[in-house]
Amino acid sequence: MISTAGELLAALEALPHAARLRFTAVTAHRLAARGELRPLLVELDALGAYERRLGALAALAAGDTAHLLARLGDPDPVVRRYALRCARRLPVAEADRSFDLAVEAAHADAPAVVRADLARLLRDGRRSALAERLVRRVRVEHGDRDAALLLAGCSTEFTARLLPEVAGVLAYEDWSTLARRHPAAVLDHAERELAPLTRWSRNAWWKRYATGIATALTAAPERVLDLLEAYGPDDLPGPVHDRLADLVAVGPERVARWFADPERAAGRWERTPGPAVMRRLVAADPPSLPALGALWFHRNAFRTLLRAVPPARRGAFLDAVVAVAPPRRNVRAHPGVLALLPAAERHARARTAVHAIEAEGGPAGDVQDLLVLLPPDEARPRLLAALATGDAEDRAAAWSRLVLNADLSRDPEQVAAVLARAAGRLAHERDPVRRDVLESFALVPAPLLRAAVTGDGHGAEALERLCLDALSARDCSAPTRDTIRGLVVTLLSGPAPAAPAAALAARLLEALTAHTGTVGPGPLARSLRADGTRAVVGALGPWLDRSAARGDVAPLLALVASCGRRAYDVPELQDRLGKALADCPDGSFGDVAEAWLADPATRGGRVAGLLDREPSAVFLPPVLAVLTAERTDLLDAALTESPRPGGRFPVAGTVRALPSFRHADRWLPRQQEAAVRLAAAAVADPGRGVDERAALLRAVAPVPVHGRALLRRYASPPDGGPSPDAPDGRVEPALAAAALDAAAHTDAPASALRTLLDHAGDDRAAAAWSAAGRAALHARPSQVADLLQAVLTREKGVKVTVRKAAARLAVRHLPRRPPPRCCPGWPGRRASIPMCTPPSSASPPRCCPPRRRGRCWRRRSPRGRSRRGSRSWACGRRSWRARTGGGSARWSPGWRSPRTSRRPTAPCPSSPTGPVTPRRRATRS
Repeated sequence: MISTAGELLAALEALPHAARLRFTAVTAHRLAARGELRPLLVELDALGAYERRLGALAALAAGDTAHLLARLGDPDPVVRRYALRCARRLPVAEADRSFDLAVEAAHADAPAVVRADLARLLRDGRRSALAERLVRRVRVEHGDRDAALLLAGCSTEFTARLLPEVAGVLAYEDWSTLARRHPAAVLDHAERELAPLTRWSRNAWWKRYATGIATALTAAPERVLDLLEAYGPDDLPGPVHDRLADLVAVGPERVARWFADPERAAGRWERTPGPAVMRRLVAADPPSLPALGALWFHRNAFRTLLRAVPPARRGAFLDAVVAVAPPRRNVRAHPGVLALLPAAERHARARTAVHAIEAEGGPAGDVQDLLVLLPPDEARPRLLAALATGDAEDRAAAWSRLVLNADLSRDPEQVAAVLARAAGRLAHERDPVRRDVLESFALVPAPLLRAAVTGDGHGAEALERLCLDALSARDCSAPTRDTIRGLVVTLLSGPAPAAPAAALAARLLEALTAHTGTVGPGPLARSLRADGTRAVVGALGPWLDRSAARGDVAPLLALVASCGRRAYDVPELQDRLGKALADCPDGSFGDVAEAWLADPATRGGRVAGLLDREPSAVFLPPVLAVLTAERTDLLDAALTESPRPGGRFPVAGTVRALPSFRHADRWLPRQQEAAVRLAAAAVADPGRGVDERAALLRAVAPVPVHGRALLRRYASPPDGGPSPDAPDGRVEPALAAAALDAAAHTDAPASALRTLLDHAGDDRAAAAWSAAGRAALHARPSQVADLLQAVLTREKGVKVTVRKAAARLAVRHLPRRPPPRCCPGWPGRRASIPMCTPPSSASPPRCCPPRRRGRCWRRRSPRGRSRRGSRSWACGRRSWRARTGGGSARWSPGWRSPRTSRRPTAPCPSSPTGPVTPRRRATRS
């Protein structure tokens, strides 16, 4: 029985990643039952990152709460996630004072990422008292932005009281989290903000806060309807539009009235509801529904709305829409709308409209469009007469009307009759005409078309002849071939395609393949079911066999790609892929292996069999991807210093593929070390491109310990001179910049912060400080304060842009109390560099240098009136203003206008001699 860390690590050596996790969890359960788990956890926690993560997993599996609560603020993100998962699972009844103490201890002097994780832990609202205590403390120490993240976990009363003060710092995505917990508080705040806004400002407001309103809509749809009616936008934002069904459920008339409001300046192509919402609206039958139909009459939304109306009510609803529509909107019952009416009513209205147009001498095209709506026996003679024209476009339109007339009859025999007539007359037509006819048949509903080709008529022969004539024509175009592919998919769609339809589809697909020289019905085949895919494979079997005999696997790979995930469930395709692996040439082996290993359910076992058959395939990228992500127990063969001589791969003259570091945290420590060693050799290879080497440096950054060590070798020294750790003595600028940029993505970004700040004055300052901003998110504020003070108090060798960045980092990451004493006093500081926030507005900032405190005076605004709720001080050529009403305080460049009085009005509290009047006249700094 395993009881020590050494025994556990030895047992895990030969297992893949998933099996290691299962074995660790099972072992932890057994040890916890015997009361022997704690020594193992202590021993694992004293080792490296890999062992500490195993210990956290074991504690989570065994339910050792005490071990994980002590690691809520752990710098290792994996250990911290295990601890947060344990805390989230902990019932509230068991969350005693020790839980609160653990969270508060983890929050003290915690990095920004840890504070964000703890805020997500508490936002479920089960521990509102703890969240409120943290809000008070965090708001004082870190500002409103961090405090706002904790509001979701507070009580409703506390949130409603504090939300108006911190709403301005909430991010776009934070509103949905807050509204999920406190919908009433969010809607109250929304009403307060919308009331004084103008119409155009309201549109911008709704776009910004749409996610929060949409989330609160589920809990309070009537309140959201009130907001829409009182302060609604012109166009409904997308997140709110997605929840229209909830609004319709509580107020269908109010929703319809809001959409149909003529005072609303809606966009011409505003988003309209989907079929499900339309059906709910029609079922409720609000009085404003005809006005809504008139609004959308010239858009596809009206057809969707009319289809949602029961057939018996469609005629009356159409008349109501025409009656309420304004005269200038040109709302009338045109053929596209009449086609949706029941057959008897459609025929009657169409006859009436035809007689009216003929009596007025209207255009013949309008008459032809209305003839489509009549019964086939009545309309077909006149529609056929329209084919006797010399204009190809008119003939194509006439054929489309014939197909649509048969489609509206819903009679397979009528569709088969039009197919037979088209096959006999389109053999020598132009390609555009044939394409339009084929597209018309492709628009026929799939069940009706399959019934037409499987009936007793000659529909199958006619469709086959029509397609073969189109393919054999010398002017056959690519759109025509795509239309034939769509017809093939239509014939094969459905749960179980009939034998005649499947046979016809197979013949058409084989003819299409012979015509184009490519295999596969295209991406449309992904919509087929397993039976249809098997029919496609059976139809193309002879072609695939002939290609395989020539050693050409491209047709097979094209068919597999066109089938997508459907190929996983077709044994015939998988058998062909297995045979192709044994016979394909070296250049195609990798592509066939990628298709063979595509199924996630079987790739783990298949890759082992593939390596037994061809061990050198371990160096192929598709095989490496499976080994690095799943079969880590087989990864060692790919991490050797050089490939085994005599192997098939890698092919001579090609560059050896390196493993992907995306899943490097799943590897054993020795595998991580070996992989980073290979990457280091590739980065040091001058034969590779600089961009490739820089990308490789960024890729190895997350590898625990070893990736960080490799980056240190390429981070150039601050003076830009030669580095003793670099392979060539001097680091290339692009590689040094990549190493500095990737330093913030290592397993311990805070440890690289000092190295990044050391580049404050050299040519790498831009890359280093860009990464420093990200690394500071993972560092404790006390550590950031010490490092920034060293940069800001340095008199020489620091660029002005670096000083600006350092001041911004101080404002973002450092606690508000006590403020740093380093900001305004360095020699040569420029006016554009921001100052740190002082703790009090009653006196000049404590970071004002002692030699300047004697020259600080209270400043008065123009015309002798001071700003309400603010106090201003001037110090030399700088000014400081603090809002005493609870806002922020900051340093800023000051105006020195002749109209502004500079007389001292109060002694400087930090000056031993009192204020000093400025010697020279005020000028703008």
